[in-house]
Amino acid sequence: MLDSPPASDSADDPAPASPDDTGVSGWLLTDAHPSYINGFTDGTFRPNASITRAQTAMMFYRLLKNKNVPQNMTFRDMSGKEWYAEAVFTLAYYGIIQGYSDGNFHGDRTITRAAFTAICARFAKHIGEYKDGALSFSDVPETRWARDVIMGASSCGWIGGYDDGTFRPANSITRAAATAIMNRMLARVADREYVKNHFDSLKSFSDVRDETAWYFYNVMEAANNHDFSVKGSQEVWESVKN
Repeated sequence: MLDSPPASDSADDPAPASPDDTGVSGWLLTDAHPSYINGFTDGTFRPNASITRAQTAMMFYRLLKNKNVPQNMTFRDMSGKEWYAEAVFTLAYYGIIQGYSDGNFHGDRTITRAAFTAICARFAKHIGEYKDGALSFSDVPETRWARDVIMGASSCGWIGGYDDGTFRPANSITRAAATAIMNRMLARVADREYVKNHFDSLKSFSDVRDETAWYFYNVMEAANNHDFSVKGSQEVWESVKN
């Protein structure tokens, strides 16, 4: 089932909180817009597929400002030669990602909407204190472990729910939804006119070609390394450096 579009996709919704205000810009690149997500060798992006823990680690690692940390973290199921090892060990050093109680990382496991939101929240300052404007989700009671970070992420404008008023925290998050949340964290919004006019020269995917799909511009923003400026409240792409 396709994940719901984020609350801030509508032009009538307020812009997400500034990454300078939330503290995200202290950790992650926001003054540059590198590509942070790739597709698969068959040319697809698979927007409806669930994202794995390893893929999640790589997305954030590509944006991390300071990667120069001791590589002394270990997980029982990692030799250190995995394609995602450096990303995992670096983010684990900072306490951004964690392993399981059995000492394993389980990189191939999919990640839930709640767990992904919790990782996002670790890049923000005191996100549990953000309450103003938060959506109320019928399936996120006060007893749920991730309630504070979900409410905080909602208040910051990072996440939305489903039409039935649920958040579905235990559902695996899709690749499309992950890019949408991260773009809002980073205050990244694709220049739609640039994308339309230069699509043939941009990095694109065989299964992300419908510009009416709610995730289309989020994926294009995340997949293309571009120079930009901000005019008014709009991101304007100046050149692409793929």
